[in-house]
Order: sequence, then C-alpha cells, then structure tokens
Amino acid sequence: MRIETTVQPTDYPVSLPEVKSELRIDHADEDAHLRGYIQAATEACERYINGSLINRTLKLIADDWPREGGADEDWWDGVRIGAISQVSPARNFMEIPRGPVSAISTVQWTLLDGTTTSWVQGTDYLFSASWSSAQMARITRRLGIVIPAVLQEADALEITYTAGYGSAPAYVPPPLRVGILKTIAHYYTLRGAADNTAALNMSATEAPDDAKGLWRPYAQMRV
Repeated sequence: MRIETTVQPTDYPVSLPEVKSELRIDHADEDAHLRGYIQAATEACERYINGSLINRTLKLIADDWPREGGADEDWWDGVRIGAISQVSPARNFMEIPRGPVSAISTVQWTLLDGTTTSWVQGTDYLFSASWSSAQMARITRRLGIVIPAVLQEADALEITYTAGYGSAPAYVPPPLRVGILKTIAHYYTLRGAADNTAALNMSATEAPDDAKGLWRPYAQMRV
C-alpha cells in the first residue's frame, strides 16, 4: 500500500509574519530561508504525527482489500487449498491513514481486463470520519458486499479522500502550530552552520523535545 498526494495543500499552518514575530525579525533579508524552515518544520510535524495538517487530496493505492491476519498471521507450514476469500477472508473494514480524514471521494477497483468499477458510499460501504490525526478513519463494507473476484495483479484498489484539519491555518490545533514555531526557532539557531542546508534536511526525530511534547497527543499510536 502507498499514499500519493494528488492535490497539495494551499497553505502552511504558520505564516511568514508569525515566524518573524516569533523570532523578533524585522527585515526581509532572511525571508527565503524562513520559508524553507516553515516547509521543513511542517513536514517534520506531519511525519511525527503521521497525519495531515492543512487539507489536501490523497490517494491510497493497494493491491487488494486487507484480509484477516495480514502480515501478523501465524505462519502456516503447509498448503492451504481453496479460494483466497476462504483461505484468508477479507476484513469488513479498512483503515484510512494520514488523517484527520473528512471525506471519501472515490473507491475504485481495477479488474484484470483493465475495466473499473466503483463502490458507492452508503450503498456499498459506510464511512467513519476521523477528526484528529491521532485517530484512523474507516471504510466498512456493508453486509453482502463482496470484493470483486478478478482484480488486476497490482494497484487494483484506489481510494481518493480529503485529509487535514481544514483549509486554513486557523483550523490546525494550536499545540501543533506552536510546536512548528518552536521547531522553526530550533532550525534558525543552525543558520550559522557551515552547511546551511542541514536544518532543511533534519528528520522529525531531530525536532526539539518541547515541540515533540506538543505534537505527541496528536500522533497515531504505533503498535
């Protein structure tokens, strides 16, 4: 399974004037660097929480619907005979990552012959939205709805959806925004390093502890 961004967010959770006010900067000489720090800190936050801040359109691409057991299923030392749906039955739900997820646009299957078929919300599946990045949205198959039998070998399932807290920075919870500002301030202290690109290449694990403390309640639990 993989996630692709088909429509990028139109804004960042914090603005350049906010950053300059936080850092007590009253000139424009460093604006280009500060914009880079805003992008880097936003990406660090989204990696840490495994979520989306400003609304964007994502596409989940998978070979098939998840099945019971999955990668954690006990090893079977032998041969199982029967249809795949009998050997490893499909779950009745699928979790949608990178939330919060507010809307599902399409659920589309590609069959072996290249034709496509779509599921209709309410008729074929139910959608449970997530209103925090700490929660996973869910698509649940309605009773009697079966997975198409003959799918193409790879990337047979595509789910397009809207992820993010909202279309503007004001919708993003303040602790996430404050953590981003703290991370930008942390990057700014590195501006005198020999390699000035170091701050832009930092991973989420290198965000300051006080920023991670603010982000932690919004992070998806990893088990």
